[in-house]
Amino acid sequence: MTTYDIMHGFGLPGADLDRYKNDVLLKNLHICSTGHYIRARSHDTTRAQGHEKDDIILYCISGKGWYAHLDHRAEMKRGDLIILPRQEYHGYGSSQDAPWSIYYAHYRGLSLERWYEHIGLQAGQHLINCTSLRRVHQLMEEMHQTYLSGTDEHSAVYAATCLQQVFALLAQKRHYSRAEEQNISFEQVHQFMHEHIYEQLSLQELAEQSGFSVTHFSRLFHEQCGLSPIDYFIRLKMHQAAELLHHTDLHVHTIANTLGYEDPYYFSRIFKKVYGQSPKKHRSLARLV
Repeated sequence: MTTYDIMHGFGLPGADLDRYKNDVLLKNLHICSTGHYIRARSHDTTRAQGHEKDDIILYCISGKGWYAHLDHRAEMKRGDLIILPRQEYHGYGSSQDAPWSIYYAHYRGLSLERWYEHIGLQAGQHLINCTSLRRVHQLMEEMHQTYLSGTDEHSAVYAATCLQQVFALLAQKRHYSRAEEQNISFEQVHQFMHEHIYEQLSLQELAEQSGFSVTHFSRLFHEQCGLSPIDYFIRLKMHQAAELLHHTDLHVHTIANTLGYEDPYYFSRIFKKVYGQSPKKHRSLARLV
C-alpha cells in the first residue's frame, strides 16, 4: 500500500498572538497553529525542554504512533488524544508499519490549568482514548478547517470555541467514568455496611470492599457522601439505634451492645452528637408523636 506523508498546517502571525493575549474573548484560550498529517511515516518530533510557549494537542484519526512525556512512553492508536503541556519534555512520532494520520494544534491561554484539572491531567492522565467521543474528531477537523479558511478574529474565536468543546467533552468523559466506577464500588460498600450494622468495622475493611487503597477510598467516599466512611457508618448505626428506640422496649445498654458498643455511655454520647439528644429523651419524644 502506498504511504503518503502529507501535511496541511497554518500558524498565526506573532502580531495576532500578541493581540489575543489581551482580547477579552481569546486571552483565556486561543489557537496558535493547527495542522493535519496524513499517513505521515516520517513524522517524528522530540523536544528535550518541551515547547517554549505552546501547549499541544494531538488526535490520531487512523494508523498508530507513539508519544513520550516526562518519564512515560506509550503507543497511540486511532481515537487516542494526547495533551502535552509547554516546557515539559515530550516526543511523538508515527509508526513505520501503520503510519498515522493526525490533527494537531498549538494553543495558549490563561484558563489551561483549570481545564487540565477538570480533564484530569494533574493525575497524570495525558493520553485519553476518545473512540466513544465522535464529536472530538469533528471538532478537531472544524478547528483546523476554520484556520485554513481565514485568520480574522471571528475565525480565531470559533477555533478556540472548538477546542473548548473538546476540553469539555474530555472533562465530561472523566466525570462520568469516575462516577460510574465509584457508584459500582460504593454500592458494594453500602451493602457491606448494612450487612454488618451490628458489628464494628475498620476503615481497612471498608476500603477492601471498594477495591481502592485506604487513602483513595477515603477521599472518593468523602467527595460522594460528604462524610468520612467511618462517620457515615456511625450514622447508619445511630439511625438503626433510633429505629430500635422507636419500635422496641429494649434498654439503651442492650441497644448499644446490639450495635457493637460495649460502653453504653460512649454509645449515648455518639447518639447525642448525631441526634442532638440522649437516647432516652429521643425515645420519649418519639412516642409523644
